[in-house]
Amino acid sequence: MLKKYIFTFILVVSTFVLQGCMPVTKPFTPVKVEADKALVYIYRPDSFIARGIIWVVDINGQTYSDYFVNNGYIPMLVEPGTVKINLNEYSLTRNPYDSLIINNVQAGKTYYVKAIAKSFSFHKLKIMDNKTGAAEVSKTVYYVKQ
Repeated sequence: MLKKYIFTFILVVSTFVLQGCMPVTKPFTPVKVEADKALVYIYRPDSFIARGIIWVVDINGQTYSDYFVNNGYIPMLVEPGTVKINLNEYSLTRNPYDSLIINNVQAGKTYYVKAIAKSFSFHKLKIMDNKTGAAEVSKTVYYVKQ
């Protein structure tokens, strides 16, 4: 009988501890583009492939630290010009998945980059047109670290 109570107690405590480690999600919210910057949405549609794996996004050599998981998006304000995006594995080795260069990025404009999950870690980045990108990114959520 005592073992049953101890097991239940451990189960309840571990549930609360693990909930504290879970990210909070927010529905898609458009970001206002600053006049001297460009806005790049990188998004990852819902997919069965690589579902539980967190990816790392580097923009022009700077690592973006928020979660980039399945069905998520990251808004990034960038300087006009050339933007280089790298998609990497979330690990010590940070194995590269794919990279993409967007030339002639203009201030005040919005760009959409889709991260496509593929088998065997052959994930891809693809620039989307504004209509398709806006429709697809609006179905994703933003993961916030607690």
